[in-house]
Amino acid sequence: MVQDEFERRGWNPIFRDLFIFEMANNHQGSVQHGIDIIREVSDIAKKFGIRAAVKFQYRQLDTFIHPDFVNDTSIKHIPRFLGTRLSREQFETLIKEAKNQGLLVACTPFDEASVNLIEEQDIDIIKIGSCSARDKPLLKKISEATKPIVCSTAGASVKDIDYIAHLFESKNRDFAFMHCVALYPTPAEKTSLDRIDFMRERYNVPVGFSTHESPNDFIPVRMAVAKGARLFERHVGKETQDIKLNAYSAPADLMSQWVQAALDAKKYCDWNWKHDPAEMDSLRSLERGVYLRKDIPKDTKLSSEHVFFAMPCKDGQLSSGEFRDGMTVAQDVKEKAGLPKDAVQSSADVEHLKAQIIQEAKSLLRSAHIPLGTEYEVELSHHYGIEKMPEIGLVMVKCMDRDYCKKLLIQLPGQSHPEHLHVKKEESFQVLYGAVDVVLDGTQKTLKAGDKLLILPGQKHSFSTKTGAVIEEVSTKYEKGQSTYSDPSIFSSNPDSRKTYLGKW
Repeated sequence: MVQDEFERRGWNPIFRDLFIFEMANNHQGSVQHGIDIIREVSDIAKKFGIRAAVKFQYRQLDTFIHPDFVNDTSIKHIPRFLGTRLSREQFETLIKEAKNQGLLVACTPFDEASVNLIEEQDIDIIKIGSCSARDKPLLKKISEATKPIVCSTAGASVKDIDYIAHLFESKNRDFAFMHCVALYPTPAEKTSLDRIDFMRERYNVPVGFSTHESPNDFIPVRMAVAKGARLFERHVGKETQDIKLNAYSAPADLMSQWVQAALDAKKYCDWNWKHDPAEMDSLRSLERGVYLRKDIPKDTKLSSEHVFFAMPCKDGQLSSGEFRDGMTVAQDVKEKAGLPKDAVQSSADVEHLKAQIIQEAKSLLRSAHIPLGTEYEVELSHHYGIEKMPEIGLVMVKCMDRDYCKKLLIQLPGQSHPEHLHVKKEESFQVLYGAVDVVLDGTQKTLKAGDKLLILPGQKHSFSTKTGAVIEEVSTKYEKGQSTYSDPSIFSSNPDSRKTYLGKW
């Protein structure tokens, strides 16, 4: 079972496959021009069925620009900012238009007063521009806001980004990072898409790609998708007789091609274990089937001495990969005949199942970056038999067993642990990876990575996970017979029959 990354990591779904369209140069300070761009973006979003946001920029210009420099034309940005000024009411007209067109709205504040304005308006996302990624007073103000945050990182050092991550995590904010390069347009050799891998690994938040390459270049967005970018941003605009676009802003036709390039790349990269029937038919045509070396009477237990493997493997025939010693034939089978699947009976392949469970547990530990070292013991808990362990049970890793104990409880996706209580043992859970649904004395709560839970002696509890999870359990010393299960069939069974002891892996 493969889980959606956003569900498994507990990320805010607002960031999932989101396309953010930056209104270039504040749409020249024209409300009507802004409306025209919004409608073009909406048409593209509807055409491709994507989640899209338009993005505005807020500056409270009377305080943002020092009064001594208001008329200084030598600073290139000041005349542009002043020349494209819009009132609050004009921006609210644009916000309303975007909402009517079914779009989300993002906004970049360049000062603290703009953050206050964003909080008051129907804006969905705060977008931090790269030039503000080291503006600590502004970052602190944004960290106190209530809206999800997307932060661009052009020019930011690892220490800068570490600071932002720590600040937003300490305030329990939902946030994503955007890889970005502040060269306009960005040449190929400066694009540095490996930073997407780095930030995904280091910060465990959604990472996107804010692009400044030429609008005609669709290679970077395709590669960003392959790197794991989950949201995308680019400057967009609309040319008129009086308005010309800069070298990195895209008109509608190139916007469409850019979105198409990203979606095409996503087709190649989407994680999918649902194999196409044509693929399976192709592989089946090359498999070897199971054939009998001699006549075999009904109820014979088969071994490798009774069979041989050869092409073709016909429809309904047992393949070489499905054969196991100890299978029993349920009917007479003739020499050289293919062995039909419905002619054999077999018990579960316990060794194969154990290997599968162990490997999946190891994979969860690797995903959580939890090394075991050399001193540990592993046991499989299977309350209704190992055959049902993929649904009910857990993998337990004993790390320390003294007057106090430490264990790692590894639950596979879709697995549950039955309701029980401990007579004497007190235990504390902390989720290290994934999400766990716990029922404690009849009250259900969901624990995400980092969450803790104290379980006192006598408290009934059960837990399950959709995503797969690793739980650290610290407890007082456990003695056999202390666990009382609500299901009498479990409680009455021998505790050792419910466990498989592996020692080390």
